[in-house]
Amino acid sequence: MLAGHFAATAMRCAASEGPILILQDATEFIYGRAQPGKIGFTKTINVLTL
Repeated sequence: MLAGHFAATAMRCAASEGPILILQDATEFIYGRAQPGKIGFTKTINVLTL
């Protein structure tokens, strides 16, 4: 499904004469619920509180 996107990106990179920036979005969503069992758990994280 993504093969066309990968090919197009490779072509654009090959055609570039300058630096290429590769950015990453490390966003995490946390959906707090009073009764999370009804929707299920997606991930448990440790949160540091001050």
